[in-house]
Amino acid sequence: MDCWFPGYNVRDAKAFKKILDLLASPDGKNISMIFVMFTPGFSAALAAAPETLPNGIHPRRVFKNDSKHGGHFHIRFATRNP
Repeated sequence: MDCWFPGYNVRDAKAFKKILDLLASPDGKNISMIFVMFTPGFSAALAAAPETLPNGIHPRRVFKNDSKHGGHFHIRFATRNP
């Protein structure tokens, strides 16, 4: 799913925090990957993020650097068996 919010295009620590909050939410357990075109500020915020979120997610395993996602980010949801 392609996503965007005002301020995302800067891809700084503030934008990272907004996406990290989504990942840390109860719904974050359904997210398998988030594709973002990293900037130095975004990369630094990811490096400073906790190794594991309270919901058990490891942000460094979920965020992927992708040059096609500068104007938006992409969330891939985990598949579930019914």
